[in-house]
Parts: sequence; structure tokens; C-alpha cells
Amino acid sequence: LDVGWRSTRLITVDEDELLVPNSLISREVVINHMRPQLTDVIELMITVDLDVTPARAKAVLLEAVKSCPLVQRSPQPVVQMASFTADGVHYRIKLHTESVLVERKALDQVQEAIWYALRRAAIDIPYPQTTVSVRERAPEAEDRRRREHRAEAEDLLGRIDFVQALSAPGRKVLIERARFLEYGPGQAIVRQGEQGDTLYLVARGEVGVLIHAEGAADKEVARLGRGALFGEMSVLTGDPRTATVVSLGDSAMVAVDRDAFDRILSAEPALAQRLADVIARRRLALDQARAEQQAPALEKESSSILSRISGIFGFGARTGT
Repeated sequence: LDVGWRSTRLITVDEDELLVPNSLISREVVINHMRPQLTDVIELMITVDLDVTPARAKAVLLEAVKSCPLVQRSPQPVVQMASFTADGVHYRIKLHTESVLVERKALDQVQEAIWYALRRAAIDIPYPQTTVSVRERAPEAEDRRRREHRAEAEDLLGRIDFVQALSAPGRKVLIERARFLEYGPGQAIVRQGEQGDTLYLVARGEVGVLIHAEGAADKEVARLGRGALFGEMSVLTGDPRTATVVSLGDSAMVAVDRDAFDRILSAEPALAQRLADVIARRRLALDQARAEQQAPALEKESSSILSRISGIFGFGARTGT
């Protein structure tokens, strides 16, 4: 910080001030972490279960690290296999932050993002197990959690209008293919402008809907709670995401991928017309000013949505139900 005749005043990364005698400094090596460059390098080790392929583990870890605001985009973060152990595979993660002053915050942010990312990907972080009873109870706990998630998916999906328009076998496919994903505070679930093949229902917590305008900061336009649906238009029509949706705290989503609808509509193509009608009605109902034009507008909107659904799932448009 500054040098005097008898001592030198230093500041640590924890912002503690130290008064060090110059006689001591002259005999020791002092490392200034703020020079010659301001960026700071962080390395950490994460252990992943042996059953997870290296390519998948690296992809999940790298995506989590890149999602953290305090991690610099250049140089790019790197994920490498480090070693095999009895616990699993150790992966070394190397990343850069703006300076050593934000190292602890960045490390906390990265590790939290990794925890949620591994959780969403159903990848376990191994931990030592010392008793047989723990191993025996783990499958039971996992089965119970799976049943609870399935029941929650069935409940939430059953409330959605266009899901109600599906046949019983179709609804069963959605429930069976539904996934339960967890997110942490500030994590983006979908991003405006990106293509998407997953729709989401809020099962727990709250999410914020942000709209980005060129040259302006993102603006929050809505908050969604349990039972709220988003992302369905991207899944069914191929439209880009119209907004960014972020988790406002710990949250959980029921997620259904386009593959589930592909399977349903391949078996029952006529359901596409029902889906188009229901979605068109819901979209038009949001604009009360067009109420008097609802009948002709509904047909036009339904036809447009049906055409895009047909294009996504690869069959000719049908008008029958």
C-alpha cells in the first residue's frame, strides 16, 4: 500500500492491513497479486461419479462455470480430467476472474452453479460411505423422490389447457418423459433469442421474466410462481425464446422436451389441430382489445400455429380432430 522509512503497510485479499518491518521484507519474498496483471487464476477440483462419461461431465461443468458473471470470458475456462480415485473421477477446472479481490465470491458463485448443474443433470457428487445401511437406503430414497416428482409432474401438467386437449396415452407420455430440474438464485432457465426444445412448469419457488431491448438494460416484466408455464411456443412451433427467465431463489421446474410431443404427434397427428386451437385461444385471450375479432383471428392464428407444429414434427397439416 505504501512504504515508510521503517515499515511497509500492506493490504491483504481480505482487506486487512499489515504493518511489516522493512528489515523483514528485505529478507523475504513478497508477492503482489495485483501485478503484473489484474486478472486472477482460480483452480478447483470437482469429483464426479465414475459412471458419467468424461464428455458429459466436462460439458455440464463447463456450462455451469461459463454461466457465472464473475468468470471472465477470455481466457476461456477449461475443464480437464485430473485423476481416477476410489471416489470417482477428479476434474480440474481453471478459470479467470477480474482480480484476486473477487476470488472468494467467484469461487462461491462457481461452486454453487456447479452444484445446481450437476443436480439438474442427475449427476451425483460422490461422498465417502462408511456403512452398509447408507448404501441400502439410497435406492429407496431415490425411488421415493422419483415417485414424488412424477406425482408433481402429473398434477401440474394436468392443469395446462393444451395438455388437457391430448388423449390419455398422450398425457401419459408427457408425464413419463417429464424431468424435475433445480435452479439457484440468478440462474437463467431460458434466454431470449435462443432456440429451445423444452417447456417448463414452475414446481417450486419463483422466476422472473426479463425482456431485453437493444441498447437498454434487461427489464423485468413479470414474476411467475407455482404452476406457471413458459417455453411452450418454442417447443411446439420452433419460435425463438421471446424472453429470458431467471430463478429468483432456489426453484424447481417440471421440464418436458420436444421429443415427448414428437412421440405423441407421430402416433396421433390429428392432435396437432387441437393443440393449435387451444394455444391460439389462450394467446388471443391475453389481448382483450381484439375480443371482437376473436373468431376470424382464432382461425388465422390456429392455422399459423398448426403449420409451424407440422413443420417441426414433420407431417402434413390436418384439419380434422
